[in-house]
Amino acid sequence: MENQQIIADALKELNYKENKVARILANGKTEFVGIIIPDLYHHYYSEMLSRILSTYETFGYKFLVFVGDKSEETERRYIQELLSYKIEGMIILNHTIPSEELARHHYDILIHINSPTPENVPAYGRLKGFSDFCREFHLKHEVILKDFGHSYKVAQSQLVTVLEHIDAAYSGQKKGIFVSNDTHANALLNLLVRRFGHLPDDYLIVGFDNSPISREAILPIGTVGQQIDKLAYEATALLVEQMNERKKRNPFPWSIRFTRS
Repeated sequence: MENQQIIADALKELNYKENKVARILANGKTEFVGIIIPDLYHHYYSEMLSRILSTYETFGYKFLVFVGDKSEETERRYIQELLSYKIEGMIILNHTIPSEELARHHYDILIHINSPTPENVPAYGRLKGFSDFCREFHLKHEVILKDFGHSYKVAQSQLVTVLEHIDAAYSGQKKGIFVSNDTHANALLNLLVRRFGHLPDDYLIVGFDNSPISREAILPIGTVGQQIDKLAYEATALLVEQMNERKKRNPFPWSIRFTRS
């Protein structure tokens, strides 16, 4: 603690400013996101850009913005220009390049990790939707189904097996991985960091549910938001509405009357 205080005092006295270029060279993370929008004339695009830029205080990412001319050639040139800056992500509001082409721009294989799910369960739709989309647009993909049980120990053991398979099957390829929930997505992230000391550039992990663990992890993971608060409220409101309707039809609770013979 004493040494840390000495260093802190020295940095303050020297009016030290962080060398972000050196940090980028050290960890390979630029903290830049690219944005391409068609124009600033339409209010929708200017408002969207303003909202995106305002997220800096929340997420800490800076933005490189290109304003296009609704030309596919221009958009492709801007994409290449942004990639040369080693951006970590890209938001494209133009619509000259098909979405499916952009979706496979960076990843060689798309992987869906889930538990075995019967077809009559609603969550099966996620599995089917993933497979159908990949087949429709001829995207290389794999669905990995494992029984992750109901404990961290079992889930971690299964994820170790999954990670070993992915490393062996897709070594050197960029992998976009969708995990069926944020808990398992975060566990997979932890395994990768423990193995490599960081999240490798050839892995992108996306979870599901937008649970706090996706935001509070040391390395926050992408997730599919479910607006849990609204879902919980609507589910309860719907149930109460149905119960009230039933009470109108049958206002008294069922009862059994005993009589002496």
